[in-house]
Amino acid sequence: MIPLWFFCYWIVLVHGVDGPLEADLSYKVGVLMVDKSMRNRFDIQRIGPAIDIAAEKCQTEYNVSLNLLPGYYPKECSEEMALGKATDLALYRKINAFLGPACSDDLQVVGRLATYYNIPILTGLGDALRKREEFRTLIRMSYDLKDKAHAILAFLEHFRWKHFGMIYRQNDVYYSAMAELLSDLASHKHFEVTCQETYIRSVNKTILSDMFKIMKSMKECSRVIVILGGDKDVREMMLIAKHLKMTSSGEYAFLYTELFQNEAKGNQSWARGTEDRNTKRELKEAYESLLIVSLNQPYSKEYVLFSEKVKELAKTNYNFTYLEEVVNYFTASFHDAVLMLCEAINETISLLENPQNGTVILSRLKNRTFSGISGVVTINSEGDRIADYALLDQVNTTTGKFEVVLTYFGATKKYVEVEKIHWPQGKIPEDKPKCGFDGNEPSCIKKGLRILEMSLVITLFLL
Repeated sequence: MIPLWFFCYWIVLVHGVDGPLEADLSYKVGVLMVDKSMRNRFDIQRIGPAIDIAAEKCQTEYNVSLNLLPGYYPKECSEEMALGKATDLALYRKINAFLGPACSDDLQVVGRLATYYNIPILTGLGDALRKREEFRTLIRMSYDLKDKAHAILAFLEHFRWKHFGMIYRQNDVYYSAMAELLSDLASHKHFEVTCQETYIRSVNKTILSDMFKIMKSMKECSRVIVILGGDKDVREMMLIAKHLKMTSSGEYAFLYTELFQNEAKGNQSWARGTEDRNTKRELKEAYESLLIVSLNQPYSKEYVLFSEKVKELAKTNYNFTYLEEVVNYFTASFHDAVLMLCEAINETISLLENPQNGTVILSRLKNRTFSGISGVVTINSEGDRIADYALLDQVNTTTGKFEVVLTYFGATKKYVEVEKIHWPQGKIPEDKPKCGFDGNEPSCIKKGLRILEMSLVITLFLL
């Protein structure tokens, strides 16, 4: 026997209805997003077009009509505004799911509200989330910090590097959490963090710490150095490393994480600053020893077409002009969040189950693999995407251009070599030199002493 709710829901979705039934039975999604932000790269102007494209596909591909209800708040991230908008949508509009927020702190407060009301909440960000177990109804479509820490170690392991030094920005929630996760995972996976250094940056993005002292310390305690900081910080560190003769010897490798792959590709990583020509030449040379880890962003024909459509809609419907060549991974992740939700709704209806039941929908969103515009989306049992990552290297030392050289697929733990890596001096840096990082390994000192003793004996004998 077909449930009465299913019959009513089917009438609303397929035929539409006038009157109060539509307000009660359509699948309502509250969209929580910052509106018209100058600083926030994840506002509704940038992400809204991708959501609209996906909502249209929901109708044509899954026969699901979404009622997108705006919960926008002005200019910048705000926990208070996000919670207020979310509460209004939950209590007065009776929404079935949340989409967003993109801001991590806003997501923390809304995520708890969604858990209380058992409302699925899908986001294309939410990487720096504390106490994941408290957000039972959250689906993260991009990645999380632990996932990225796994990827960093996976790339290190690929080159048989089990020892590394780490530099990270102090008093920064994102980088401090990343450093803590990386250290913890390293110890459990038989890696050794040989040394750690922190640095402080001012509000105007000027490094206040003695970076020369920090880089000199790193030179004596590691051969592979992981940097957790902003691109401007990395530029300063790499220039100092060059002056310390660490970048051209072939003995050191530096690893840096960049959120946006399109800002790591080409020569953007070293050439986009305001330095003079000579400094940029030095940066280009220093960056030969730098490897960049980013989320793997597809550049297929389909992705390019999607990107063009997003930019077109942003201009016509949101009065916003995209400057990027292609839209970023996170914009695509919000698009995929909407489509995956619609696929789960369609599947639920086909099984004669209630799509307005949050528990039912969540059970279909978790442990799921979905082919999206951002690539193959694999969601684990917690509701987090197991992301794929790319390693970029300066493959052309004449132009200084970075390209993807290696891809790591998080779900399968497999690597795919895309291009050959250019190693300074044509060699992969050693994990740990035979005589230790500072050359003072006891066995080497003893060997040196034995040779010295023999030389003295021979000299005395000849005399």
